Amino acid sequence: MNRNETKLSYLREGYDGKRCFVHARLAVNGDEMVATAQYLNVQGSDKFDTLHVAFSHDGGRAWTELQPDNAFAPVIDKYGLKCVCCDMTPMYHKKTGKFLVIGHTVQYKGDSLHPVAPGERFRSTPYSVLDIATGHFKPVRHIDTHGSEKYLDCGSGCSQCLELPNGDILIPVSFSERINGVAQNSKVTVFRCSFDGEVITLKETGNDIEVKNEVRGIGEASIIEHDNRYFLTIRGDTYGYVCSSADGLHFTEPNIWHWDDGEIVPTYNTQSHWMKLKGRLYLVYTRKAGTNDHVFRHRAPLWATEVDTDNLTLKREKEWVVVPERGARLGNFGVCSPDDKVAYVLAAEWMQPIGCEKYGSNNRIWLATLS
Repeated sequence: MNRNETKLSYLREGYDGKRCFVHARLAVNGDEMVATAQYLNVQGSDKFDTLHVAFSHDGGRAWTELQPDNAFAPVIDKYGLKCVCCDMTPMYHKKTGKFLVIGHTVQYKGDSLHPVAPGERFRSTPYSVLDIATGHFKPVRHIDTHGSEKYLDCGSGCSQCLELPNGDILIPVSFSERINGVAQNSKVTVFRCSFDGEVITLKETGNDIEVKNEVRGIGEASIIEHDNRYFLTIRGDTYGYVCSSADGLHFTEPNIWHWDDGEIVPTYNTQSHWMKLKGRLYLVYTRKAGTNDHVFRHRAPLWATEVDTDNLTLKREKEWVVVPERGARLGNFGVCSPDDKVAYVLAAEWMQPIGCEKYGSNNRIWLATLS
């Protein structure tokens, strides 16, 4: 695998200096592709708007325009807060033949993110199923955690989920428990859920995964199966982490991502995602490179390399750039591996901090096709 086998195109570009598309991700079934992204107000921090959707019916050669889907319009919750579905990731569910999207929620008071308060702001895991006939998503539902106080502040933001052969879905989530009303550092677990084409039902939960010396905890985990083993890649403020499992629910203690020569991979405070192709497992990620100090948290370019699954390390000499750096961060992205012959990476140029466009970025949504 090398960069010559990576074909770059884009869905759209253009930036008005006020808002930009972020969280670009996609799901694929043959030539049918569904992409999602949502606008961000660049004058604030994580000020998201309604999820937008675009379609391709020819394997990504032509796309419809990104359009807002009313299923994800902000709603006012019982506390008077504006609730928005965000960090959504689409997937294609083979068992039912349905496209769906899964993420988490965020609340705003006025124009600002509302601080966590006991009994007031709690995250949930929203999802929605695409109605192929209308081209719109159905009303949003939320995964029922059966009244568990443990999962009152819990969501699956920016996570790759995994369909099992019987149609069950493994959904990584992060959650923050409360002690005397005070939110604790976030942990990660995996929900095993059934899906009947309309409703996701929680069946079983995995072990709690935590890194005690991470200031805010860990989150934004993504799951994959390879050679009858399951792997999680996890975001931490200081490092990226990896752990493994025999059953997809009960995972080992997380280890810091290392190169195969023993050095720590300098990736931090952002997500990474899995890619499967031609019988091999890859990781797509961002890192410090010595040439990208002008990029927020070194979140561009997007790199990829093969994973040594025996040692849970990354093969340093096989690394290549999947999506180029043009000043804007690319760290909130999506990866889709619909079969063993092709994989896709979708990433939007996130136009913060203001001024990053001087390096050439213009909110382009890149599509990398790997074969």
